[in-house]
Amino acid sequence: MTVTIEVVSFVAAPPARVFDLKLDVDVHAASQRDSAETAATRDDRRRLLLGDEVTFTARHFGLRWQMTSRITTYQRPAPTGAAGSRPARSGGPDQQPGPDRSADPRPARFGEQPGPDPSADAQAGRFVDEQVRGPFAMMRHEHLFEPDGAATRMTDRMTFAAPLGPLGAVVARLVLAPYLRRLLIRRAAHLDMLVRSGG
Repeated sequence: MTVTIEVVSFVAAPPARVFDLKLDVDVHAASQRDSAETAATRDDRRRLLLGDEVTFTARHFGLRWQMTSRITTYQRPAPTGAAGSRPARSGGPDQQPGPDRSADPRPARFGEQPGPDPSADAQAGRFVDEQVRGPFAMMRHEHLFEPDGAATRMTDRMTFAAPLGPLGAVVARLVLAPYLRRLLIRRAAHLDMLVRSGG
């Protein structure tokens, strides 16, 4: 049984900038310093591209965990002012979240929320990373980036399943889903703080 969590955040930078920061493994690790997270890639590339794999090692629930994910979909947003030049999507097929949703409709908001941008569709982007080795029975994390005035509306949609059958399903819903939601909110806050500080 899968569980889907969704977090919507606002980051004070254009979508292309936020997209690049989200794919920077050093930024990712820095957002989870409390977990002593580290990131390693096969060729030591620090900004991931389609097909790249990254292995994260971190401490959660008092234990050391390791997970390797692959970028399976990669669509970089068009830079601001490049409306009409939407890049083609690459990678795996679109997948719909599982039927068991625990998405919270209330967004976690960071930064200002200016009015809509008429060229939003042309500037939007997304990427997907999926677990290839790690603690989950399956994990798929979709990252969406949509312009919102001078800022970005960023959606994290994570679908996962825990091992251990019915017991794992209960743990996933009652323990893992709230914990992972907090991690996603913390990462979004870190991104917003980084761009506001000029990082």
